[in-house]
Amino acid sequence: MISSAGDLDALPFGQRLAEVARWARSSPDRARVCADLRGRGPYERFLALHAALVAGAPGEVLAALDDPDPAMRGPALQASLRAGWLTEPDLDVPAADRHLIYRTVRAGRVPAVADALLPRVRERFGDTEAAALLPGCGAGTVRRLLPELDHATNLTALAERHPGPLLDHVTAVLEAAGPALRSRLWDRVGHAVLRCPPAPVLRLLERFAPEDRLPGALARYGPLAAHDPRRLAALLTAPGRASWVSWQRLPRPVLRHLITLPDEDLLALGRRLRQSSGFAALLKAMPPSRRAAYYDRVQEDAGPAIPDTATMEVLPHALRAREAVRALGRPWARDNEAAVLTWSAHLLWPQARAALSGALRSGDAEVRARGYQLLIAAARRSRDPRGPQRGRRPQAVRERVRRL
Repeated sequence: MISSAGDLDALPFGQRLAEVARWARSSPDRARVCADLRGRGPYERFLALHAALVAGAPGEVLAALDDPDPAMRGPALQASLRAGWLTEPDLDVPAADRHLIYRTVRAGRVPAVADALLPRVRERFGDTEAAALLPGCGAGTVRRLLPELDHATNLTALAERHPGPLLDHVTAVLEAAGPALRSRLWDRVGHAVLRCPPAPVLRLLERFAPEDRLPGALARYGPLAAHDPRRLAALLTAPGRASWVSWQRLPRPVLRHLITLPDEDLLALGRRLRQSSGFAALLKAMPPSRRAAYYDRVQEDAGPAIPDTATMEVLPHALRAREAVRALGRPWARDNEAAVLTWSAHLLWPQARAALSGALRSGDAEVRARGYQLLIAAARRSRDPRGPQRGRRPQAVRERVRRL
């Protein structure tokens, strides 16, 4: 039995709280002991509050709201709001306590309390503090007050609780705005809108998205790609967005759903991306069996363009070797020793080894080091652990054996 706080001094803090909780659930004299503890110092008052919270004693918890110590008021305030013991919290409290009230009401999902509290907060403390309560309110209150509190509201937090009212409000605002203003509005609402369900978001983007880009972070477009990859591909390849998308590297979750489309539906996207690293990412997301045919379809109207090294890494062996031969045939490559070595490393293993052997015997240490790096990379691309061994000359093997 606990008769005073001193009975707990020998226990670690966690065990003290566990012992107080066990005692509070079963002791017949809990109220008397807690009344004594509340007349003492902060530590004793904390133990009394903990016991009252465990025992579910509303009167004792509400009494702690007047405690001079914020460490006592905070837990008492949160517990009272969550349990429904406090439906009209006092606003004549420090600002830190008010904001704790707002956070607790939002997290506790008690819209009736938030609906009743918001007008009082707005009247006394203005739109900014009132908007902090809006995500915790009911849908009707959000629809009615969002147009008035839009300027002060955290729209991202609102999207998680009330996507329908938020999308209705954003739609109305965008309908009333002109094209130039819409672009600026998207800068503010885009991140929040993309957290809403994908079907209405796609409709909103198709109607009002900026003509030269898509709003928000592309990392948030994964759910849209999963819902309807064909419509998202159409948004990405709109003529006005050609310059913007050509420099984008689409996130893997977006690519994973886009590649479920047939090659024909992805040609426009590939042609937009082919001059950037985004093309390599798109090819890498595809099954290897699709890459060669898709690459050739994308490049068929590009003339004799040479792919970048990132794209070369994800091409099938035969296609990579073909493109390397094309690159080595260009005048700028023939006249540049470094380019010859770099592109030779993309040939099939026997040709790559033969082309790089001269660099391995160079008198320049940097050239030899570069040659070995490229030779190792070529062996890795061969995907055959025996590849580097097949071409070893018998005479060289015998020479090594004699040296042992």
